[in-house]
Amino acid sequence: LVNLWLLSFDDEVLGLAELGAAAGIAYETSLNRSGLRICFRGVSQTLPSYVRRFCRRLVQHHVKLLDGSTKIAGSVPIRASALANRSPQMTRAEKDFVADFVTKVSERDVASEASFFLKCTSGGYLITQGDILPNESQKLMSELQTIFREYTTASNNFVTSPELRDLLYRPIW
Repeated sequence: LVNLWLLSFDDEVLGLAELGAAAGIAYETSLNRSGLRICFRGVSQTLPSYVRRFCRRLVQHHVKLLDGSTKIAGSVPIRASALANRSPQMTRAEKDFVADFVTKVSERDVASEASFFLKCTSGGYLITQGDILPNESQKLMSELQTIFREYTTASNNFVTSPELRDLLYRPIW
């Protein structure tokens, strides 16, 4: 269900992504064993503003699904099924289950799972490189902490730090 949330979010931010592309900015989201990784590419003059807008919309996406102001496009279950079919780690039975399941899931189900996923967040890492200065990174980190403040206070007892390989794999732009 979290994959459906991310795929529907891609549709939600299509306009922002197109504006970013015109400015040389790209993003990639992926789930890994440590959680959600969001990766951005761009220049320091425009990147922080884009990252803030993107993250604000990310934390509001499940709310919009819950209140009905955003619907999951018909292409989302098709894309989720196609991703499952390409997975070498899934059996044919698992792929068939996913194909059937994604057509029956509601916006409320996806939003509830996304909310739970975000509430299980214990924190985040901001890794910058290139022409972003250290003080710009610190300012962006502070702003992102404010954006994610409702979701980084996980009260779970299973907080672990990810290994670097969970964060630093090559993005698919």
